Amino acid sequence: ATLIERNAFVLRHQTMNVLEPGSSTLRVLHISDIHMLPGQRLKQAWISEL
Repeated sequence: ATLIERNAFVLRHQTMNVLEPGSSTLRVLHISDIHMLPGQRLKQAWISEL
């Protein structure tokens, strides 16, 4: 999986109706399992665009 998935970055969107009607929108960014190494320019660029 190291060679196949190392550049398979995924961004998922979820909508959760948990706030009271009329509440301001709340946006959360959760990042996990980055395993950042020096020289991973594609991953660094992808994360910087989030």
